[in-house]
Amino acid sequence: MWDFNTIKKEFLQRCIRLNRYWYRLRYGFSEFNPMQEDWDNLLIIDAARPDYTEEYITGQMNNSDFNCVEMPASYSGGFIQKVFNKKEYHDAVYVTANPHTGTTLNHESFHAVWNLLDSHWDKELETVPPESVVEKAKEAHERYPDKRLVVHFMQPHYPFLGPTGKDIAAGIGTELGGADSPHPWNEQMWGNKIPRHKLLKAYEENHKIALESVDKLVGCLTGKTVITADHTNLIGERGFPIPMRMYGHIIDFPHPNLTRVPWIEVPGERRDTVSEPPRDIEELDSETVEHRLEALGYK
Repeated sequence: MWDFNTIKKEFLQRCIRLNRYWYRLRYGFSEFNPMQEDWDNLLIIDAARPDYTEEYITGQMNNSDFNCVEMPASYSGGFIQKVFNKKEYHDAVYVTANPHTGTTLNHESFHAVWNLLDSHWDKELETVPPESVVEKAKEAHERYPDKRLVVHFMQPHYPFLGPTGKDIAAGIGTELGGADSPHPWNEQMWGNKIPRHKLLKAYEENHKIALESVDKLVGCLTGKTVITADHTNLIGERGFPIPMRMYGHIIDFPHPNLTRVPWIEVPGERRDTVSEPPRDIEELDSETVEHRLEALGYK
């Protein structure tokens, strides 16, 4: 028997592939590498949009300078591969809540890697909450005062932690329809079971939650801090040549609204750093990595 939903999904996936091909020809990816820029602390808020970020920054962090840059990837795995794996950064320590670290990162790229996906995973939220990232980032800063610090928050990436997003559950077996449910961003393209305004409100709330934690962390760090994102999210932009509305962060899709991210510089007195061979590397077992990726909508 023909299943209409399956046919619809396959058709839309072909449309996305066609759009991806056009955007690769039209735009391609930038060669920008944030690791080569001028900073002591690089705070990455995952999947953050400039338009959702600027209002908080200008209102609450008015000593900072808000700009935008073009990142070289449209999802975290591509970002890690193109930025972190390109060369050695033995003058830097990486504190991460991103599950792609377990499958993509060359851990020898950094002096130390602190992976929070096991020790600080919240089973109820099915993510690493931002306050846990702040706690470990402060600890890493104290332990390695002569190293640059890279901190990778999971928010504002789904799952949503704010009041609107509490009933958009993370992981398998959600209100979206059981074990075969798509990620809620994809659901907007082939299901529309979640009202669009509700999804965007939950995403906006996640930005505020992430930025409040980042703001607290900035106050505890020495040196110059940059706040940015590895990629952003589409929230209904029309594609080309197929004018379908697109959501989420599609893999290897150089849409300008996926790669154009905030770049916020917070001034501070620079600190001296030194490069030393890798040590204190935390890696996860494959089963844990698979579960974390699944909970965050990548499987």
